[in-house]
Amino acid sequence: AAVAAVAADEGSEAKDQAPEDAQERPEAQSADVPDLVKSTEKQRDAFRAAAAAGRSEDDKVEAPEGSATEEAVAAAAAAAEAPAPATAAPATENSLATPSVASEAKAEVAAPPAEPTKEAEKQQEAADEKEKLLMLKVSVKRANNLINRDTLLPGDLSDPLCSVAVRKAKDNEKVDASADKHLYSTKTLQNTLDPVWDDAERDVSCSEADSLVFSVWDKDLGSKELLGRALLPASKALENAFEGDLELVLPAGKTSKGPPSTLNVAMKRA
Repeated sequence: AAVAAVAADEGSEAKDQAPEDAQERPEAQSADVPDLVKSTEKQRDAFRAAAAAGRSEDDKVEAPEGSATEEAVAAAAAAAEAPAPATAAPATENSLATPSVASEAKAEVAAPPAEPTKEAEKQQEAADEKEKLLMLKVSVKRANNLINRDTLLPGDLSDPLCSVAVRKAKDNEKVDASADKHLYSTKTLQNTLDPVWDDAERDVSCSEADSLVFSVWDKDLGSKELLGRALLPASKALENAFEGDLELVLPAGKTSKGPPSTLNVAMKRA
């Protein structure tokens, strides 16, 4: 009976251990499956690497699993399949300077032309006038039928003189003589409305577009009053010498009782 009991206990222990062994075996088998898969994948990678390197299947030598040769082949296969990264060209001084140079050139092209300054305009006007400069000989001869501004005493008449000035072309239409450039005056003749100066020729320089202004005055002590004014364009002397009478324009509010007031002058190129 004792022997039978011991045998029964051993049988039950064997039954108890059997399921445990059965449970351990599937786990071992399942643990071997990944290793098999990995080995298969490594072999496939090795074949791919060999094909990419141009090696034939006959020359291919299988390396032991886990060896350094297998890892090198796998790395070569991965490198062959991976796309080559784009490499940027190193920056040089020229490549860095090119954008700035191009931008500067574009700025120079786009920049509008500078407007001439007032000083530059004046210099240009002076140069233009110098090119057309005239050298003249001018003489004031006489005047006739001047108006009388000295009426305080019976028989008292004007004491005339004549002044000569240059008027710029841009001021030719002006009545005011304030912008005129005074050149010289004749001597004053006493108590006459028909003075004869016969002034000697004077040198005058002006532009072709300018005019000579002749103003006749009544000269009194410390003051003078305008008797009349006439303009003679300098261009009159370009072709021929001029000598003749100019009609005097009387001051505002003044009239001549007889014939118009005139001034006789001569002008020619020097």
